[in-house]
Amino acid sequence: MDKIANEAIQSDWLERIGKEQLIFEGHGGTGKTMILLGLAWRLQKDHGARVLVLTYNNALVTDLRRLLALMGRYDDSGRTLVEVQTVHSFLTRCFRQVGIMPDKDDNFYGNYQKYKRDALDLYQQQALAPDDFKKAMEANPTDLSWDYVFVDEGQDWPQDEKELLHLIFTPSRLVVADGRDQLVRQDDRCDWSLAAGYKTKRVILKKGLRMKANLARFANALARHLDLVDWAVEDNPESVGGKVIVAEGEPVSMKGLLERIVSEAKERGNHPVDLLTCVPPQLVIDGRSIASEWYGEWGYSVWDGTSERRRKTFPMSTDDLRIVQYDSCRGLEGWSVMNFDVDNLYDYKLSSWRAPSGGVPPYVDEESLAKKFAARWMMIPMTRAIDTLVLHIRSCDSFFGGIIRELHRGYRDMIEWIKI
Repeated sequence: MDKIANEAIQSDWLERIGKEQLIFEGHGGTGKTMILLGLAWRLQKDHGARVLVLTYNNALVTDLRRLLALMGRYDDSGRTLVEVQTVHSFLTRCFRQVGIMPDKDDNFYGNYQKYKRDALDLYQQQALAPDDFKKAMEANPTDLSWDYVFVDEGQDWPQDEKELLHLIFTPSRLVVADGRDQLVRQDDRCDWSLAAGYKTKRVILKKGLRMKANLARFANALARHLDLVDWAVEDNPESVGGKVIVAEGEPVSMKGLLERIVSEAKERGNHPVDLLTCVPPQLVIDGRSIASEWYGEWGYSVWDGTSERRRKTFPMSTDDLRIVQYDSCRGLEGWSVMNFDVDNLYDYKLSSWRAPSGGVPPYVDEESLAKKFAARWMMIPMTRAIDTLVLHIRSCDSFFGGIIRELHRGYRDMIEWIKI
């Protein structure tokens, strides 16, 4: 899969970096992140460039580092050749170096919004200039001085973070992956092309480069059933295969299926850490996933990303099965992905829709907007898998369960239905 994604990289993309801002835009599974990492590695390998990849949470940092390791992009000590950090940790270093925040702040996350506002206000008042950040980089070259910065999941970045990166590095040194409608942190999509005085090249990615061909076919069929008329990816004939397994019943009975998924993945040269499990809020109690308790009882080692304490750490073993909430799964991937309670997830997202602060135009039906919101959300976990996608439903009598049942009737060649 790495080979397929890297063969998609075009030479003129590399030539544009440093001259204009480059944005890769596409739906989930179109290989934005793999192309991002491939470009970053080539800049490091061929030009000795220092490249920083920024994302927005520790789970994504872990996954990007794991991908770089799988791609063989590390030195003799095992350290990846491309640095990956959260935007919060990078901006913290910047703020400290230019004197916006103290060296120690026990409530950094509580004050984070204030520090961002302070930095932009000082810039507007001309009390802070790009040269100040340049001097900060010279004073701390290891942590702050980067030739290029690559932004993952750029569509979901707050406007102030985009403005700060444009201020610190200038847009021509940025490469952005834009997942279009995959919004988790906010309601409005961030437009990185709004950079006065700088050219931007937008590359539209249409071919499925993460998902095997059958999974791309399934995602397209599901999008049609959910009335997402603008959602589609091209299946890649080079990545044949892929399957969907629907498990109907109580989730506590998933032991046998999990054993099968882990066994099949190992036969293909993967480790448990290369798998991913997604759960809804209903399966998280007292800051811990119920699924992690089941997995532990079944004899598996678990990294439970639903736990606030564990979320700030990384899986420590290749034998760890990764578990995250659906709200944190965007940007992650797995060779096989277990999605628990997908019918409840749809209902949860439908009920969580809120009208925008400016209200809804009188010619737009609010119910249709809520359904579109829930439908777009469903496509995020549906595009996390590379080879095998497991969908657990309580009953095919639910709305989403009924859609999956209809898809099974039309795609029996790639969708297996089992009762647990």
